[in-house]
Amino acid sequence: MPACHVVTPEGKVCKANRQEVRSLRWLPDKVEIPLRRIAGVAQKGLMALSVQVGLAMLQATMENEVAEGVGPKGKHRADRQAYRHGHERGRAVIGGRKVRLQRPRVHRKGGEIRLESYAWAQQEDSLNEAVLARMLHGVPTRSYAATLEDVGEVEAFGTSKSRVGQRFIRQMEAQLREHLSRWLDDLNAPMGHAPAGA
Repeated sequence: MPACHVVTPEGKVCKANRQEVRSLRWLPDKVEIPLRRIAGVAQKGLMALSVQVGLAMLQATMENEVAEGVGPKGKHRADRQAYRHGHERGRAVIGGRKVRLQRPRVHRKGGEIRLESYAWAQQEDSLNEAVLARMLHGVPTRSYAATLEDVGEVEAFGTSKSRVGQRFIRQMEAQLREHLSRWLDDLNAPMGHAPAGA
């Protein structure tokens, strides 16, 4: 069974099984996406359609998480500890790039509440892997954006040659640190020795 990943309220990414994912209170039971909204995008290809559906799903998930925390919009709860605080520009990682979106904000006494669904959408692991894979296959940093599929009318960013180069360097440094910190005890490499006096 493929592993799922969840983000804890502290912002840590953890593996989870499907049962644990189903128990996340902020996941909506269903999401309705108007066909008119995505029909034009479907002509641009499967990736563009997937991004639009993914963004609509993410938007519904964030709104559902807000409703779970503060109650339905327009209905007051006497026991509520937090309140809606409008929307602001945010970002999510989709299709090897970052894309802009509107994210809901929730406040309580003491500051803003971090939405778990938004934190999940900001994980950059897939972006890092996409950059690393393309660079290791010889794609120059200045050509990275040209290798990505069209995602339609979405404001994308994070694909300039400087950003891609920085991301590649960080990924390579992390992998090098990981390889250099491994213990060699379990390595079954044949060992040879030079004869004395050679």
